[in-house]
Amino acid sequence: ETGQNTGLSFRVADPSNFFFAYTSEGGDRSSPKTLTVGYYLNGVRTDLASVPGLPNDPSNPWIMLRVLTYADGRIQVFAGPALVFSTTSAVLSNSNGAGLYNNAAGLALTNRWDNFTILNAP
Repeated sequence: ETGQNTGLSFRVADPSNFFFAYTSEGGDRSSPKTLTVGYYLNGVRTDLASVPGLPNDPSNPWIMLRVLTYADGRIQVFAGPALVFSTTSAVLSNSNGAGLYNNAAGLALTNRWDNFTILNAP
């Protein structure tokens, strides 16, 4: 998936139980992007990390966001080719749903998705 600001949901069990990873930026497209990773469990949000300073090229603001998640609990988040966050969590580790994620209402003109693909992890 690529986007100027974009988000993925993964380990989706249902609308109240899932993980998310999304990018956001400061006041304009040239500002450094920040990655936020977290989850909803029984509808309660928990943020695991906020990672500032993602790779950013103002002349080409699209970034590929990729998440790898494994049954043993490992989670890896990539921005372009760079691993920008990794952790291990047993929360929802057997849930295998995935989709797009939008952090708030009204972001339809700032969030973009293209080439969304779900693959089995090796």
